[in-house]
Amino acid sequence: PSGLSTHQAAALMQPGISAWIAVMETAQVCSGMRVLVHGGAGAVGSLMVQLCRHLGADVSATCRAANRDYVVELGAARAFAYDHEDFSTLRDQDVVFDLIGGDTHARSYPVLRADGHLVYLTAAPIVDRGTAMGGRVTRAAISDQPVVLAAVADLATRGIFRPAVAR
Repeated sequence: PSGLSTHQAAALMQPGISAWIAVMETAQVCSGMRVLVHGGAGAVGSLMVQLCRHLGADVSATCRAANRDYVVELGAARAFAYDHEDFSTLRDQDVVFDLIGGDTHARSYPVLRADGHLVYLTAAPIVDRGTAMGGRVTRAAISDQPVVLAAVADLATRGIFRPAVAR
């Protein structure tokens, strides 16, 4: 996509399709939804923050304290520094995107609204408590469908996706 450096373009597609499928197909995020993205400064999480904000969602994200400003710049209304803060003060989230697993996964259930949706990619370990909590737990099924690749490239071309390059 035009407007991206070579490094950004190389870092775009796999995280981009992971973010797009999880947000657009699995969670079906739309305007007004309350969304929490764990790992909001990472390759996939940063694109999720950008896409959810673009769609009009109220976005919160977890990240290291050093990345708080970056995550807010991407579009998060709230950034919880997991090395200093506890995200569990949030409540009534429509969707939680879990890119971490383990304890983070377990502590995500109370922040969901009663019929909320917890979406994960390869986070492990997880214990599906969706039925007990009245909501859903879904693993986003990632594949490189041509329509998804085109959608990701279009978002980057329009400046909606700004892929992160760590090094």
